[in-house]
Amino acid sequence: GMPDLGHVAYPECKLAGIPPETMAKAQTFANAKRTCREVEGVKVSSLEEAYEIQAGITDIATQFVRGMMNRVLLHNGWRVGATSPSAREEMGLAEPYRAPLYSGYEKKTNSRLRWEEQGTALVSVGAGLGFRLSTPLVPRAEAYSKEEVWEAVGALVPVIHISATRVPSAVERNKDTALLRVADWGLLGSVIVGNDVSSEGVDG
Repeated sequence: GMPDLGHVAYPECKLAGIPPETMAKAQTFANAKRTCREVEGVKVSSLEEAYEIQAGITDIATQFVRGMMNRVLLHNGWRVGATSPSAREEMGLAEPYRAPLYSGYEKKTNSRLRWEEQGTALVSVGAGLGFRLSTPLVPRAEAYSKEEVWEAVGALVPVIHISATRVPSAVERNKDTALLRVADWGLLGSVIVGNDVSSEGVDG
């Protein structure tokens, strides 16, 4: 089964099975996010380890928010990166990667953003579309069809995505920085979310 971190499931790994050296990397990223500092000297060996670091950061951040701030870190959704063939070729990835979106990082239109909450280096600012599900797509062995996915979409959501990092060496997108970018919560700075738009009539 998938590990339950209180708010998000990671299919690739179980926290109990993450090597100590990988959890140490996750702690480095988590500390940097909390203290607004840069990350230097961390190396990620594989996409599997990048997802393990994501899971480790999530667990550390969840414990911190619960223990120190008496709040809950909510998992609001997923972001998908390297969706174009050219981006995957640049990064040396065989498929798009995914990274979590948490409460506190999702902002409403007209929100004021503090730079120190984003990162120490701006990577990009881009516009796109999000998909708000009305029916959950629970993990299963068989891949969902395109028709099943569209049936689960309740609304389209215009978004502005601020990509930022605390790893100065990961600003440029290439094969050497790809895994660092994925591990760093997929360059999550902030996602500014607009009003829902009906998906009725959209041709998938």
